[in-house]
Amino acid sequence: MQTAKINQGNIALKRVVESIANGDSHVPFRDSKLTMLLQDSFEDDKAKNLMVLCASPDPEEIHKTISTLEYGAKAKCIVRGPHTLIKDKIGTEDSSAVILGSRIAAMDEFILKLQRENKLQEKERKEAHRELQKKEEVAALRAKLEVMEGTGSGKKEEEINLKVTDRELEKKLEECQRMENEFVELERRRMEERILQQQQEAEMLRRRLEEIELELCRSGDGYGKESGTKDHDGTQFAKRLLGIYASDDAGGMVKSMDWTWVIENLLLVRRNM
Repeated sequence: MQTAKINQGNIALKRVVESIANGDSHVPFRDSKLTMLLQDSFEDDKAKNLMVLCASPDPEEIHKTISTLEYGAKAKCIVRGPHTLIKDKIGTEDSSAVILGSRIAAMDEFILKLQRENKLQEKERKEAHRELQKKEEVAALRAKLEVMEGTGSGKKEEEINLKVTDRELEKKLEECQRMENEFVELERRRMEERILQQQQEAEMLRRRLEEIELELCRSGDGYGKESGTKDHDGTQFAKRLLGIYASDDAGGMVKSMDWTWVIENLLLVRRNM
């Protein structure tokens, strides 16, 4: 709301300035409070009017700059002197000439600015072109140097190829060695597991035979010496059976026999006592 009132006052002031500059018979002082306050300053011959204009140097705001300069040129046409009328101060042609001159000055300034920017861009373009030429020259010299080094380096290329071949062979040998080590380690683990399993089976069989032997000894107390002799024979058989299972000469057949076969033979020995 306040901004709208300020803009309205500025527009009314612009109309007042244009009317005074053009020498109109009617000046719209009553259009706003601002122009009413400034009416004495415009009509008093002894008053001095000072107006400050703000313009932007941005090329995109050139139309606003020209409009501001035109407004200032019209305000500049207001000349207050003793016993002079507003209509006698300046003519319409002079006002138009001032406005046209302000436009020309603004355009000239804009053209000068564009020329300076073009010169700066041209300078930067030339510097970039020189840098590019230097890089191209350096690249050409490097290419020539590589060609000169390549013509006399046939042996070096052969040596490089031999080194590459040696490296490939070394990699293959390392791979073979690694695979061999893995295979040996795998076989070693299998053998250890097999030996451990056989030891566990032998230990279980030994304990079972000891239990059977103990039972045979307890059951043989009522038979006398003959029974003792048979018990001794059964014990010897159990020990031989355990020795056969635990020996390495038995092979896969002995190692694969089950508990049923062992117990049946032990029971057979017990019945023969």
